[in-house]
Amino acid sequence: MDTILNNKKKGIAAALFCMFLWGSAFPVLKLSYQELNIPANDFMTKIYFAGIRFFLSGILVFLYSFFFTKTKRGKIDLKFLLLLGLVQTTIQYFFFYIGVGNTSGVKSSILQASSTFLIVLFSHFIFKDDSLSLRKIIALAFGFGGIFAANISMGLDLSFRLTGEGFLLMSSLANALGTILVKLKGKDMNPLTLTLGQMIFGSLLLLIPGKIFQHSPLVWTPFAVLLLFYSAFISAAAFTLWYELLKHYKSGEISVYQLFIPIFGSFLSLALLPEEHLNYNLIIGLILVCIGIWILNRKRFV
Repeated sequence: MDTILNNKKKGIAAALFCMFLWGSAFPVLKLSYQELNIPANDFMTKIYFAGIRFFLSGILVFLYSFFFTKTKRGKIDLKFLLLLGLVQTTIQYFFFYIGVGNTSGVKSSILQASSTFLIVLFSHFIFKDDSLSLRKIIALAFGFGGIFAANISMGLDLSFRLTGEGFLLMSSLANALGTILVKLKGKDMNPLTLTLGQMIFGSLLLLIPGKIFQHSPLVWTPFAVLLLFYSAFISAAAFTLWYELLKHYKSGEISVYQLFIPIFGSFLSLALLPEEHLNYNLIIGLILVCIGIWILNRKRFV
């Protein structure tokens, strides 16, 4: 895998595949909530479901690592894995699941994408070889412009709630901090080990309080089980590949591809959710994001 991801074109393809997986989580989660019969305002049951999802993701990573790879596990830093699981899984998804429940879908997409800017900004101050440049700033401007363009037609209000927009910003901050932690401390660890430790430790801190304060029973239909396993696969595959990418590329540059998550999420929602409809803003948004990505990878642009 190291040889493959060292090739920039294949690295970009791998990054876009991660974004596709994470983008597909939005419609899949909506379908899961419907199939499991979770009320819209029952956030602790959603957190409990998130805990199940990430614990299962950890099991999938373990099974893949045990049966299908011969790669050495490398060193294991339990303190770091606990910290990463707390930040990247527990904190991020605790705030995310509650925040989404108290915020419109438009704001959720825009605010969640703010983690991209935070990663680029943190990288500028932490990593000497990953400083801000005019090229990055222009690329980010096009990327965020595309996200706004894709969502603005659905309506955008300026209200602010701590448990809504505030929690989504905290979720984005946790996501950015998790990425920086992996770049700083996770280089010497196997990406499978990083993902497994993060998922298992982080999911337990979602499962326990979620189960204690769960309000509604989960209705496990065959389709719900299928959606759960796909959701678990999303996390297992995307995080493992993402951590491998962070070993080979600067976090400030590779993280700009996260701007594709709401774009993929929008198109997949159109395909899977009958209440969603195509609009020109979505097409314009995709074009702007693509321009931003093109600028980022044009070394001689500025």
